[in-house]
Amino acid sequence: MKALATVVALVATTAAAQDTADWDFVVDPEQDLTAAIVAYEGGLGVFARCKDGAFHLMVTGLAPEDDVTRQIHVRFGDEDWGEEGWFVGEDPATAFSYTPALYARSFREGGTLDMVVREAGPNGENLRYVFEVPQSASAVNQTLEACGKPVDDPRDVFLADLPESGLPANLEWARQPRGLYPSGRTYERGVAVVSCLTGPGGGLRECVVETEWPADGGFGEAALRATRNGRLRNVDRSVPEVPTVIVSWTTNFRME
Repeated sequence: MKALATVVALVATTAAAQDTADWDFVVDPEQDLTAAIVAYEGGLGVFARCKDGAFHLMVTGLAPEDDVTRQIHVRFGDEDWGEEGWFVGEDPATAFSYTPALYARSFREGGTLDMVVREAGPNGENLRYVFEVPQSASAVNQTLEACGKPVDDPRDVFLADLPESGLPANLEWARQPRGLYPSGRTYERGVAVVSCLTGPGGGLRECVVETEWPADGGFGEAALRATRNGRLRNVDRSVPEVPTVIVSWTTNFRME
């Protein structure tokens, strides 16, 4: 199945006309892969996948990026525009969401994914990518379930409201978790995103690996181990008890 995605410089007018067929669904036990895919013209695509136990939401075919992260203005459906960091894998034209399960659950309803990548054009202009994401009755759910992710998660509304720092405005780190590079690994770099609930004393509990890359690098486990030493506090130091909220953060690993 192929659909159309519009890619234009922001100096031009955007118009999108897309095929709204269902997602393609792929299961490959040999590669430990379950994926839901929407393929568009020109190598563009939207993927929700479970690979080696790690869940990813990816957009492929973007203008290449040499850095490990890229800033993207993004909105889906009727949401407001937001600026988010997405990480870059081995393919510099692929961007991975830091909150993939949240996005995947949103995409099931179908809608317009609008992305603006700054200064990505050949002359330094901003590029805008417009995808019509088809509704998915089952394909995306199967990728979530393959990775043990809930099909519906009440935490989504709180994660979606967090600023890019991952902390509500009233909280700050007293001691931020610092993950140690996993022993016995050979990847030059890796990334893990973790979300947790806060405890009254500022400790972290009920922590979840939102995503990690590479999938078999052990970076999610390393980030989870580091949560034992993490602690938050109120920005207003006169308030001793930390409210129960969701926080998230990203750990970037580099081999020394």
